[in-house]
Amino acid sequence: EIIRHFSEAPWFNLGVAGVIVANLVLMGVETDNEVEEGSATRIFFYVLEVTFNAVYVFEIIARVHCKGWTYFCDAANLGDVVIVLLSGADAFVLTPMGTEGPFSSMASLRVLRLFRLVRLFKLMTMFRELWLLMLGLIRSLRTLS
Repeated sequence: EIIRHFSEAPWFNLGVAGVIVANLVLMGVETDNEVEEGSATRIFFYVLEVTFNAVYVFEIIARVHCKGWTYFCDAANLGDVVIVLLSGADAFVLTPMGTEGPFSSMASLRVLRLFRLVRLFKLMTMFRELWLLMLGLIRSLRTLS
């Protein structure tokens, strides 16, 4: 019953948004710095990646527990699940096997987490102005392409 309450609370959404932002920043730092395989820095980034994925899995479990199977009726939620599953497959299966999987080489796939952040901001009414600003930015990007 407690999970039902906190998974819909604004502080939970804000916390998840903070985790996503931290993950995106660290992905940028990792991408910007060429890190050797097996180095302490590579291990550090891997531990962080596993931690972020564990948080994302917990978030989805909490939301499914709260909303039941109707959680999967929303296309955005399905997108979240796919992103988390692919990231989890990369972090928990392919990387420990020493396989540079198809998901590792597609760094742009990891950036899809940014869409999760945008969606979380949309859900939070206290960020209405920020959502409108981001919506305007997204629409202007369509014009440029």
